Amino acid sequence: MNPSHGLELCGGDEEYRHYLAIFVQSYGPALAELESAALSLRRLRELAHQLKSVASYMGLERVAALARNAQVALDVDPLESEPIRVALCAELARALAACTGFLARG
Repeated sequence: MNPSHGLELCGGDEEYRHYLAIFVQSYGPALAELESAALSLRRLRELAHQLKSVASYMGLERVAALARNAQVALDVDPLESEPIRVALCAELARALAACTGFLARG
């Protein structure tokens, strides 16, 4: 997590915290989706696309990079969706924990 990037893009601490809270609220359910081995390839692609942009904006660089790589990998070899889903799930869980921790520091 790179809060200085997010703070700069969002225009300050209050705005960044606001958007982090929205991220946690929005992508907590997405994490539950990613935890399901029954997640469709189409939905995995959608989540990777969404996370690529949103995570980059929020300073969640590892999630953004993984999501960007996931999009490419899924286009090249859709049969690799399971390891991609697992990796994206783990990284999103770490990012959500980091965001929650940042927000708790008040």
